[in-house]
Amino acid sequence: MGVEAIVGITAPMEIDMFGELMAEGKTIAGVIEGAAVPKIFIPQLIEYYRQGRFPIDKIIKYYSFEDINQAFEDSHNGTAIKAVLRMDR
Repeated sequence: MGVEAIVGITAPMEIDMFGELMAEGKTIAGVIEGAAVPKIFIPQLIEYYRQGRFPIDKIIKYYSFEDINQAFEDSHNGTAIKAVLRMDR
């Protein structure tokens, strides 16, 4: 028995519902934003930030849109936890 949570975009996949899921008592769940309630979660994150318990400035790394490939690579290799592209006008 077990539970699998899909927490991101996946490649297309095929599952043998009986052999890979039902026969072994497994569960697959999709998760969006950690199943958080935004009206509660976002103010909580803001308060954590104010307390110094949520270092968002260390988590986010900004890139110019021209550096999109570098942002993707840094996200892939772990240099950036959250890459944010800036689009200048």
